[in-house]
Amino acid sequence: MKTVVQLLLFTSAVYSQFQLNKLSYFKFPYTTNNNYGFLKDAAHKAAYDSQQRIMYVIGSQSGMSQPRLLHVIDISNPSAPNNLYTHSFDAIDNGRANDVAVCGDTVAVSIESSLATKEGHVELFKTFQRGNVQLVSFGREQVGVDPKGLAFTSDCQKLIIANEGRGDMDEIAQSFVDPQGTVTIMLRNDVGSPAVVTISFDLFLAGRETEYQNKGVRWVYRGNHNAGIVNKMSDDLEPEQVTISNDQRFAYVSLPENNAVARIDINAYNVNEIFPLGEKNWQYFGIDCSDQNGGKLSNYPVYSMRQASDIKIATFNGMEVLLTAEQGMIKRYTAAQGDEFDESKRARTIAEDDEFDEFDISWTADLKAAVRDNQRLGRWQVRYSDAPRSALGSIETVQGYGGRGISVHQTQTFTRLYDTEDELERKEFESYASTFNGEASNGGFSPLQQVDQRSDDHGPTPTAIAVGMFDTTPMVVVGTKTGLIHVYRDVNVALRHESVHREGQIAQPWNTLYTTNQTGDSVITDIGIINQAQSPNGKVLVWAIGSASGSLGIYELQFVSN
Repeated sequence: MKTVVQLLLFTSAVYSQFQLNKLSYFKFPYTTNNNYGFLKDAAHKAAYDSQQRIMYVIGSQSGMSQPRLLHVIDISNPSAPNNLYTHSFDAIDNGRANDVAVCGDTVAVSIESSLATKEGHVELFKTFQRGNVQLVSFGREQVGVDPKGLAFTSDCQKLIIANEGRGDMDEIAQSFVDPQGTVTIMLRNDVGSPAVVTISFDLFLAGRETEYQNKGVRWVYRGNHNAGIVNKMSDDLEPEQVTISNDQRFAYVSLPENNAVARIDINAYNVNEIFPLGEKNWQYFGIDCSDQNGGKLSNYPVYSMRQASDIKIATFNGMEVLLTAEQGMIKRYTAAQGDEFDESKRARTIAEDDEFDEFDISWTADLKAAVRDNQRLGRWQVRYSDAPRSALGSIETVQGYGGRGISVHQTQTFTRLYDTEDELERKEFESYASTFNGEASNGGFSPLQQVDQRSDDHGPTPTAIAVGMFDTTPMVVVGTKTGLIHVYRDVNVALRHESVHREGQIAQPWNTLYTTNQTGDSVITDIGIINQAQSPNGKVLVWAIGSASGSLGIYELQFVSN
């Protein structure tokens, strides 16, 4: 009998898993006149205030004439969210709103300048209290160009801002300018304005550009010397998202285009180190590189740069680790921006121009055929402008963009401890083949009609990652551009895939699905876990922001035994 009981317990454990159960779906307007629509960027990022049980959701409206909206959402009943207040940022003085963070009694919002290549700012508000009639601003501080990710230290006294510094047409100079990517540290001062320190990569990289390129940190755009545009490596670095170490000493900042992560010493106000993320070998993992085969995972002796955008600090098995969501990013400029540049080309174009080093012994006959076949590798967007080349100038390997997965790194040495390999793409294919690697880019098409359209770019495209706890179990959730949520749990610093969830219908056009609230979390740009102690209903909650659907989805994380 004892043996039978043990077997039953083992069987139960094998089939137990964490799953998501939908509680609510909330859409946001993209104008102050309560206009709604698909693909209007009505929601982009969010932050949760556990003291007030309120979520702050910022829209990143694409139309420059539209104000940017910050919504204050009551989720004390997560099954029925309620909009308490909407704050409007005037479009004349504000560009895109990129992130929102809350800590203690402060809400921070990062906003670009309305003029490309000029410094943006962070606006600070007092947290909203029920019964308030408006959000009260107590500071508006200039930071770097294109402020993106925000992170507070645990005592709420310092705010770290990643300033991307994208290249664009300078409207005053009427020429292309690529501002430096920087990191700003803002110190809270309740007596007066916060002190602001902006950290450049110039001093750190001075004379070390070749050293870091040899390590794998990319210098993608060097300018157009024929047009008098000279771009330094420090100009080319583009910080995106930020997370803070457990001891509050370091900020880790993602540099997706550069395939690296920077470590910033918060107390010394300087760049401590830049870590390359390396490449991924797909020879033994499944990958779909074509948007013309209906969805098919294959193995090829090809590579991709990992290029993490969202990053998070976590503690696994007593060890501090950094999780990276390897989204993928291609740097492009248009003539309207002041210079025409695209670092990528399709594999078939390179092959037909005889620019691959196909005489190398590593090039099999099958690989030579695959790069010319649009249903295999021919359509894949691959590294071109700075691709490693032979002595004769031929491109040595086929290398795409984005690791299409999650990696776990030890923070001190940046040793990679775990990689989900092809798991995101494989699980999405197994569970949702009809929308596999699908786009949500045209309201007149249905999800079924846009299947496979992301395969030649970055596949599932993990855009957002969050960490939390279920009792004593560390949990990780990953949101993808394909609108799916993956649930992982930590098992001795390895990530065990628990489930994958897609909300919404698929047969009707996106615009119709939007009207009937059936789009799901379309194009996830932010995700979070609310632990039991901070949860409004005492349950572990997962929330997701869909930028295409302009929505907030709230789920309960449940442990289910089958």
